[in-house]
Amino acid sequence: MGPVKIVILSLLAMLALRGCFVEMDEPVEPLASEPPFDPNAYFEEMETGVGETAIRAEIGRFILLRRDGADVALKLMEHTRPSRRDMGMLGARYVCFVFEDDDYSHFKKYVGEVYEREGGGFFRFRHVYVKCGTFKIEWSMGDWIYFGDSISAMARTDKTDIEDVDFADETLEWHHRE
Repeated sequence: MGPVKIVILSLLAMLALRGCFVEMDEPVEPLASEPPFDPNAYFEEMETGVGETAIRAEIGRFILLRRDGADVALKLMEHTRPSRRDMGMLGARYVCFVFEDDDYSHFKKYVGEVYEREGGGFFRFRHVYVKCGTFKIEWSMGDWIYFGDSISAMARTDKTDIEDVDFADETLEWHHRE
């Protein structure tokens, strides 16, 4: 692109943005329904890995999820770098087990891989899901697992083997959707 085109495009952009900025005499107050930003709460969530809308999973350990009619044990196995074909950023390999009975004796096992910006282009972010059969569990880089519409509770464990996972373990700290 030549220098003349760059100048013309810059001028057009400035004209387009000219009406977008307005000087204000008073600061903008947050909406009544929106709590003010609390940086201490934000950093506490980052440190503990427990937030209002998500919990950070630890690589190699199970996180348990309760859903209507079934429970899911999810373990992020390792972080991955996608191939050029995937055009994603960092990703994770996972294994998940879907339990559909009350005694946890029968389960279906699913193995997969997920990437941030899966299928999106530059600056086009979208929701990315771990797929466990019919379950879709939202995931993001940093290994955050989000409460979705149907996930009612989540608990982190120190378990690495599915045989050791116990949904009835009284020492589990269950976090419920706010």
